[in-house]
Amino acid sequence: MGIDLIAGGRNTKVSRTHPKSLNPYTNILSQAYGVVSRRSVDNKLAKRVQKHLTLSNTNRPCVTLSTLAKTVSTHAEEIPVVVATVTNDDRLVLCPKMTIAALKFSKTARTRIEKAGGRCMTLDELLEAKPTGAGCILLRGKRTHRVVVKQYGAAGLPGSHTK
Repeated sequence: MGIDLIAGGRNTKVSRTHPKSLNPYTNILSQAYGVVSRRSVDNKLAKRVQKHLTLSNTNRPCVTLSTLAKTVSTHAEEIPVVVATVTNDDRLVLCPKMTIAALKFSKTARTRIEKAGGRCMTLDELLEAKPTGAGCILLRGKRTHRVVVKQYGAAGLPGSHTK
């Protein structure tokens, strides 16, 4: 007895290779970043962006303006790249001038960035402006900041904060 490899036995590849989404913009972006990452050996940003584009919405949490403001203060010369939605944060009083590339922007976040003199770029504009990925820093949101994470774990155990 053996494993029938033709029928799909011993298939260890479990990660997605293309987006499951029916959104044509996401699919075209994934294909474009895939082509760039295959054609250039040194472009690690394109490879990671393509990987992030294939993730589910649950695994692509949003990033707030306050997180971006902290990043811009430490990495002033680099462009933050977010493969998710950039949302507004009311706790941030002054929005600094910054150039951001993201998959989506909320309306309030876009207006605050542009009001401060910054620029909101889409990922395809970033690919045209910086095809090598030099001068860019990739950011992502915290996956554990979802409300449903409060339900994980066993209630009553010491150290457990489940509802």
